[in-house]
Amino acid sequence: MSNTDKQIITIEELQDFNKWVEVLEYSDATFLNFERYIDNYKRGEKLIKEPIPWIKVFDTLVEGIYFEEWETTAEAYIRLVEAHYKTIVKDGKQLQELTKTTPEQYNPDLAGDIQEIFPNKDYNTTDPGFVFDALLMLSNHLRYEVYLYYILSETKDYKTLTEIKPQQFNLPNKWKTLWDNKKQKSKEELILKTIAYKYNLGEVDWGSPPLRDVANHIKAPYSIVLEAYNSLKL
Repeated sequence: MSNTDKQIITIEELQDFNKWVEVLEYSDATFLNFERYIDNYKRGEKLIKEPIPWIKVFDTLVEGIYFEEWETTAEAYIRLVEAHYKTIVKDGKQLQELTKTTPEQYNPDLAGDIQEIFPNKDYNTTDPGFVFDALLMLSNHLRYEVYLYYILSETKDYKTLTEIKPQQFNLPNKWKTLWDNKKQKSKEELILKTIAYKYNLGEVDWGSPPLRDVANHIKAPYSIVLEAYNSLKL
């Protein structure tokens, strides 16, 4: 392991809020509004010191959010739960037990939005408990996506990127996300997205680096970078 490797924030260290903030800053304006996320998290952090019911914390976090902010809001909520109980939430049942909440307490709009994100074939949405599983999925997806972007930014090494697995973020091999509930996401797809976003491949005709230069820069097969570029055209 090189000195550079030792400086990389590990997945385990993401439980430390300050380390997580360092990682988040790399993807500001790419996957989230950094300042808005921090402000929202700090609001929730103040509430859990009172203490008040967890559903009140959740309601405060979701107040005034946009549809595209469900992932960052779910992540902030679960991070607060994990920090308070000094644990890592593994599944929806554990989340429900820790927060001592019932599905009926959550805003009806949440269930509607999540049902739109996760079709019945993947989640039994007749079971109100699916809300907890879905919140955890949104959070884990964001953590994985943001960490991939951080790793590529720091190492500029395609091989290192491929060594990060969704299972390390409590994700299955295939999963659904906020943006396209008709298509399953995977490690391979997120890697392509990370490369495309990091090197602005969608604007390749307007001055972004030539694809072959990007491939050489991150030591990736040219075919991978070309696939990343084409993925933005779909």
